[in-house]
Amino acid sequence: MADVEKKPAAVYVSWKTFQNSVDALSKGELPNIIDKTVFPGMAFSVQNQLFAGMRFLGLIDENNRPTTDLEELTTPVEERRKDKLKHILQQRYADLFALNLKKTTPDEMERKMAESYGVGGATKEKAVRFFMGAAEYLGIELSSLLSPP
Repeated sequence: MADVEKKPAAVYVSWKTFQNSVDALSKGELPNIIDKTVFPGMAFSVQNQLFAGMRFLGLIDENNRPTTDLEELTTPVEERRKDKLKHILQQRYADLFALNLKKTTPDEMERKMAESYGVGGATKEKAVRFFMGAAEYLGIELSSLLSPP
């Protein structure tokens, strides 16, 4: 039997949780390791989603050590943070950006998310919501069809 390549799962923690976590990290020294003690009030399952998302985005390595990208993202200067995050998203979600986000439909976005980023079912829906929340924060223009009613 041939080995099936496992695709890394896209970020599926809520956009707000991710944004608040990066904001919290920007308020002090970045720790050597991003572990459960860094976010003590966060539920264990949410921490796992956050850490998986940070690995997908290249913000922490497989040992949960911060990368240069996380160091740059945790700047207290919001415009620099937005520039860095936009660059990261364009790299990590290249297949979604290739759709022409100004014209894509919800179904097309969901299919591409599942096909390219290893998510399905409720996780796919959460991953799409994360991406759309990040895009809105960054001012990335999306199709009016993707906007909530």
